[in-house]
Amino acid sequence: MKKLIQLLSMMIVLVVIGGLFSACEGPEGPEGPAGKNGVAALATCDNCHDVDTELKARMLQYAASTHALGGNFERSTASCAPCHTHEGFVNVLATGETGDISNPTPPGCRTCHNIHTTYTVDDYALTATAPVELAVGGKTYDAGKSNLCANCHQSRPLTLPEFNDADFEITSSRFGPHHGPQANVIMASGLVEIPGSKDYPTTSNKHAGTGNGCVDCHMAEAYGVQAGGHSMAVAYEYHEETVLNDAGCVDCHDDGATKLEDYKVEMQALMTEISAKLVEKGLMTESGSAVTGTTTGKLASALLNYRTIAIEDKSFGVHNPKYVRALLTNTLESLK
Repeated sequence: MKKLIQLLSMMIVLVVIGGLFSACEGPEGPEGPAGKNGVAALATCDNCHDVDTELKARMLQYAASTHALGGNFERSTASCAPCHTHEGFVNVLATGETGDISNPTPPGCRTCHNIHTTYTVDDYALTATAPVELAVGGKTYDAGKSNLCANCHQSRPLTLPEFNDADFEITSSRFGPHHGPQANVIMASGLVEIPGSKDYPTTSNKHAGTGNGCVDCHMAEAYGVQAGGHSMAVAYEYHEETVLNDAGCVDCHDDGATKLEDYKVEMQALMTEISAKLVEKGLMTESGSAVTGTTTGKLASALLNYRTIAIEDKSFGVHNPKYVRALLTNTLESLK
């Protein structure tokens, strides 16, 4: 009972003290400045995900592209992953190192763009912009936004034959550059300049000096999801005919489509003759595979040039027209 009385007494004292302090409260001060307005949670998303359909168009184009559908992203071991998988590419950019990738995915938006890094339009900035020193031939590719492309669209390291070598060993049926040596062709780097009737150009390739190289031609105004834009295709099928998307050509070529078709016919004729000669001399099979064994530097050079342009670059020489015309002409002459 005594303890209860003591506890009640203490509570009464605390109530009285509280009342004394509250009674000492002064007058209310002036109103402070207004705070910043609140920001809607989705406000930053609207920088990119607004009512415009441009982003959707790009996504649809990319979904139809060879990069998304035909890049063989299951090739995810250390030597292949940097170019065949999203994870391998970004790992090399971040660390300079490669390794096997588990659960790989194909290249996508975040491979090339800094998506959801700043949550602003700066997220469209490219993940790689520095000039690229080519692994074969020693030249440097530097053409604006397309520097990103050159990281992968170049030949993997290989030993080039010397035209005058007495012997050269071909050790693989896939002799030559790995798939996609477009940067090498554009820069005339990593091929063998066989002497012949055609002089090799002394001026730079105009297609390398368009400002953004690959991007200016392959990502020109889109034709639906079939060509241009993020589909990156330069032609499409229409009523069983192949149609050039010349949106990236017309600024420089008034009659680009006609010139291109004439040039392709000329180059195809040269490649057909070279192919027949290489098969005849036992250097290549009918299907285009190299025949392994020891040959001369002269013949190995012809085989390398043919496989680079006809099988791997796949532009009929359009990536570097004057250079490829000289290269194929002289290559054919060396086989006669």
